[in-house]
Amino acid sequence: MRKFFIIGLIIVLGIVFGSLIYGSQYNSDMSNSTSQTSLEKGNYSKLKVGDAVLNVEVVRDISLQSKGLSGRQEIGSDGMLFVFPSKRIPSFWMKEMNFDLDMIWIKDGRVLEITRNIPKPANNNDQLKMYSPSQPIDQILEVYAGDSLRLGIEFGDEVTQIK
Repeated sequence: MRKFFIIGLIIVLGIVFGSLIYGSQYNSDMSNSTSQTSLEKGNYSKLKVGDAVLNVEVVRDISLQSKGLSGRQEIGSDGMLFVFPSKRIPSFWMKEMNFDLDMIWIKDGRVLEITRNIPKPANNNDQLKMYSPSQPIDQILEVYAGDSLRLGIEFGDEVTQIK
């Protein structure tokens, strides 16, 4: 059992340090970008997922992605869209979350998977579960728990940004 704990700890630390190293490289590449400045202030866009049209906050910056919706009392729009510069299998957790979520994993402009009704932690001492897709993705959309069903969002739905 101890062996599995140590292996798991090494994997988690590798992911964290890899994200930090990659994030600093990505941030320096993006430092002169106009879109970077607008994202720091909150960049919103219309997104069509299947037949549903949502107003979403778009987050590309790695440091903003790591914070995500933590500490907020509400999403502040229909959802938060995380956009990655390349495909990956990210890990998300519900640290300091104040509401339940659905996570819509997106690859190449299509809904790959949906993780529904992820509960906020009951308290700050909870062991936090990690959530990841089964294969590399390039975007994730977080919406209130139940919204993916209410909006009729399904596996395979096309995802497009509306100008």
